[in-house]
Amino acid sequence: MQGFNMGRYHAPSSLDSSLSTTTRKPPRNTPSSQPPTIRFELPLPIWCTTCQPESLLAAGLRFNAHKRRTGSYHTTPIWAFTFTHTPCRGSITISTDPARAAYVVTSGARARTLPSASEGALPVLLPGAAEPEAEPDPFLKLDREKTDKAIADSEAGRLARLKEARERDWSDPGAANARLRGRFRAEKRVRVEKEKEAEGVAARKKVRREVEGARADEGDGEPNGEAAVSTEVKPAPLVTGGGLSEDEYIEEDVEAEVP
Repeated sequence: MQGFNMGRYHAPSSLDSSLSTTTRKPPRNTPSSQPPTIRFELPLPIWCTTCQPESLLAAGLRFNAHKRRTGSYHTTPIWAFTFTHTPCRGSITISTDPARAAYVVTSGARARTLPSASEGALPVLLPGAAEPEAEPDPFLKLDREKTDKAIADSEAGRLARLKEARERDWSDPGAANARLRGRFRAEKRVRVEKEKEAEGVAARKKVRREVEGARADEGDGEPNGEAAVSTEVKPAPLVTGGGLSEDEYIEEDVEAEVP
């Protein structure tokens, strides 16, 4: 029996890779010399220095950037992202700064700096943020402190009584739980009785409606549910002169003929 691939022709290039005329593709695991291209989002607003005049790029804009490693901080790698600003075709590089947990503009642009509140700039209020309080009046502050102290003194006794009542009621959690469960059981009994009573009333109403419907079905052939009255008219007996009926008149004539 002939084995597999026995007696078949094999080209020299298939046996010796050096004789092959086709270029073999490198394995996918082999690292490429070109840095990978990723989608990079600006973490901070920057001014493009290549544009004339300089143009502002807001934080959140996305670019196709080349990512490469430029160093390390202890064991944390430092990455650099290089992308092109389309209007001016300028190259901008932004790097990570693990020491400060921030991003640094390396070339092609400069970071936008906002004036701080200490320099006279107005504070920026975010949605939902509380407005900064003005410097309080010292006399008004003193009056409020006195008022708060008086309220605290007046409420101290009530708070103490509430604390004592709580400690008294919940000193024994088992007994308190038993009281609550007993009250819940009593309320449940009343609620169940009311539900049964309501169900009974509904059942009686349903039976009454069924009876009335049955009676209405029986009286459908009679007007207004009353017994039908016969309208047949019987012929009245013939009355002749003298107030006698026909039979009595005939009998009277027969008696008169007999001698």
